[in-house]
Amino acid sequence: MSITIGIDLGTTNSVISVKKINVTTLRNAEREELTPSCVTAIPNTDHQTYDIVIGRSSRDLLKQYPTQTIMSVKRLMGRDFEDSEVQNMIKNHRVGYEITTDPSEPGSIRIPLVH
Repeated sequence: MSITIGIDLGTTNSVISVKKINVTTLRNAEREELTPSCVTAIPNTDHQTYDIVIGRSSRDLLKQYPTQTIMSVKRLMGRDFEDSEVQNMIKNHRVGYEITTDPSEPGSIRIPLVH
């Protein structure tokens, strides 16, 4: 008997399902089927190391750590740094985190999670 695993990495939420005979959606640590597509880097007291938080807990930290909470990153995937949508996101401050590029890799998109 084979097992099939499906992963949907969504812009807003992500979900994982497994099919043995029937399809079963896996639950995250909070016992929820949908996991917000969000990551936060929280600085420790030494400000040299970070704790990484994902999902709902990360989304709940957005106001406290706006520059260190990454969400909606899927909107950037496959785009060039000069793409009008990317430039609009930067210009209109549609996200709290920094979107940069690396001059040694023209068109690349970088999101520094920690500074």
